[in-house]
Amino acid sequence: MEKDTFVMQQSASLAQGPALLRNKTLQPLCHEHHLKMRLSQVPLQTGSELAQTLVYACPEPGCLIHYNSSRGYFAVVHNGNGIDRDMMPEVRCSQDGLPMYLAEVVPAQRSFRLWRCPQCNSSRRHDDELGNSPLREHLGL
Repeated sequence: MEKDTFVMQQSASLAQGPALLRNKTLQPLCHEHHLKMRLSQVPLQTGSELAQTLVYACPEPGCLIHYNSSRGYFAVVHNGNGIDRDMMPEVRCSQDGLPMYLAEVVPAQRSFRLWRCPQCNSSRRHDDELGNSPLREHLGL
């Protein structure tokens, strides 16, 4: 019975998570596949142990891209023991500094990206701000 109580407490704490994770209007797209990401639990290293963490994950098989409001975009590597941020977009909200998520792309305009803040819901276009960075080439812009 104690084990069931522990599992229920863990599930409740994951379900509560940051308010933005429960926000139905938050629908980040994978920056590589442009697919709507889904809420998922992944093992992430927190301190000295792995903990199941509620994040958005790309539904494309084999894609390691994830998003949450505190980390922004990241890839879970080494079964949760590492996080790779190389080649990940880092667009921050000018209002509150949080990592923005990719909210919209226009296939006919390859450079068009609409980024949205998970907290204040402000948005901005991101078609010129990357300049000639390696990320721009990686994203095919």
